[in-house]
Amino acid sequence: AFAIMLTSQIVRPIIELVNATEKVKEGDLRVRVKETGMNDEIGLLFSAFNRMIKQLGHQQRDLVIAQRSAAWAEVARRVAHEVKNPLTPIQLSTERLLSKYRDEVSDKTSFERYANTILRHTDDIRKIVAEFVSFTKLPSPFFERCEVVSFIRVLVESRSMLSEIISFNFT
Repeated sequence: AFAIMLTSQIVRPIIELVNATEKVKEGDLRVRVKETGMNDEIGLLFSAFNRMIKQLGHQQRDLVIAQRSAAWAEVARRVAHEVKNPLTPIQLSTERLLSKYRDEVSDKTSFERYANTILRHTDDIRKIVAEFVSFTKLPSPFFERCEVVSFIRVLVESRSMLSEIISFNFT
């Protein structure tokens, strides 16, 4: 009876460890074995097992984060490519219209303003796309001084071309 009881005390923890190992094999990294609090071989083995599973869980989370980051970088690259494709023809066509018809239109000032608005916004979109791609790399912020009044004036002019019904006054 003593031998059976002694064997049971040795085999039961080993069976518990084997069961926990099977759960890890199936992908469950939340499994833990109940540590005995003893400094015997079984206690040290259980403690090492729990630390190992905890470390595997942490590494798995890091891997998932890295995979998501790589996926977003790929999405950003593809979106940027698709957005950039029409920008060059738009820019070239606008420049050609400007150079070819500038002197032939009756309202030269408005024509140049419309064409320059298209060119400016094409360039803005190109910059936004570049920033979108670089966002996945988390670049350092770039600060520069700008003339706020002229910046606002350009925005107001751009918006005023969208509708003749709305009147914009910028003073």
